[in-house]
Amino acid sequence: MLPNSPKTIEELKDFCDQNGYTASLTRFFVGKNYTSPKAFGIYKDEETGDFIVYKNKADGSRYIRYQGPDEAFAVSELYERLIDEVKNQKLHYEAKNEAKGNYHVAGDYQYSEGEADNYYNDNNNNRNNSNSEDNSNKIIYYGIMIVMMIISLITGFSSGGHSGSSQYYDDNSYYSRSSDSYDSYNDSWSSSDWDSGNTDWDSDW
Repeated sequence: MLPNSPKTIEELKDFCDQNGYTASLTRFFVGKNYTSPKAFGIYKDEETGDFIVYKNKADGSRYIRYQGPDEAFAVSELYERLIDEVKNQKLHYEAKNEAKGNYHVAGDYQYSEGEADNYYNDNNNNRNNSNSEDNSNKIIYYGIMIVMMIISLITGFSSGGHSGSSQYYDDNSYYSRSSDSYDSYNDSWSSSDWDSGNTDWDSDW
């Protein structure tokens, strides 16, 4: 059982509502005996008093994960499966975004991988024809950079250090840090990006 996990069906409903994990989106039916294919769920059988955790597979057959009187255990079984599925959906979302990222930007035009190779090869050829000019430009560039670093160090020391909040940048993400917490600006996955077509509906659980 995961720490701080819901212990009752109502608590699990609240968790799903707060995070936007609707049944129509996720195919997780909390408190309902949903009988159509491709569904996870939990409900209480009013006749026996048992809590039933189930998975309806793609072919319409049902696998019973748990049936018994322990509501907390039954809820934890479905909750942990939901958390696993959330992780699966995030990975699926990131993989799709990476697949769309095989482009390089040159000026205002996006080049595919092959076009980009030609673009950079052409530029390299041009640069090779003017090595002496590039070398002199590099000397000037590094000289300017050294001067800027010195100025930055001087102004940094004179400002008396950093404030309690700071921002960090890299090529892929933006972080805003205050104390020990941070949020990733480019972590744009949300429950609305859920793609249940990526779920394994043929296995038992």
